[in-house]
Amino acid sequence: MKSNVWKTLSAIDVSNHIDKKGGLHYLSWGWAWSTLCEHYPDSIYSYTEPRWCDKTNTVEVEVTVTVEGKAVTMWLPVMDFRNKAVENPTSRDISDARIRCLVKAIAMHGLGMCLYMGEVKPQKVTDATKEKEAYQDEVKPQKVEVKPQKVTDATKDKEAYEDLIVDLLPSVKAIKDGIAANDYSTANEAWKELTDVEKQLLWRAPSRGGVFSTQERAIMKTTEFREAN
Repeated sequence: MKSNVWKTLSAIDVSNHIDKKGGLHYLSWGWAWSTLCEHYPDSIYSYTEPRWCDKTNTVEVEVTVTVEGKAVTMWLPVMDFRNKAVENPTSRDISDARIRCLVKAIAMHGLGMCLYMGEVKPQKVTDATKEKEAYQDEVKPQKVEVKPQKVTDATKDKEAYEDLIVDLLPSVKAIKDGIAANDYSTANEAWKELTDVEKQLLWRAPSRGGVFSTQERAIMKTTEFREAN
């Protein structure tokens, strides 16, 4: 992997784009993919067929994300909110697992890797940080009370938006891929196949976790895009 890819992506602050479920942090997949494409528009991903384990009736998914010519493949079992493998998963369970696996593969290129290291924000290692860690190793650990997280309307809204993107993933991908390839005809056709309500719900600013980047939204507003056929 080119060093500048890792340095660029791992330095991005993801703290405003995470959810917390069951004590674990999850990065918004729509934001993660949009951010990746803003920095590296030629990035692509692909899935293999889900693998079934006959002995346990569980399923594993696999996704490959390619950035700047470097492909990284990751695997993930279909799990419930407790991170336990689901027996006889539904198609929706498998779809959700694929999305989580996509985020995991993106993290292998740097974006959001801090979450898998137990951090919410990227950490810059300095002499002061090393001194602090050395001091913490010497002091007696203290018990920290963890309070249940309150589910807010904002959290519910974010979850509903991500569910919408999962349901409309083929159309969203066709639009984004068409724009990236300057194939506005294909992108516009996929956009027109959506209902007015779906378009309105998808049309969310990237600063609020919207799936389309600022550049993509600007292109979709142009006459060239709207009249492409």
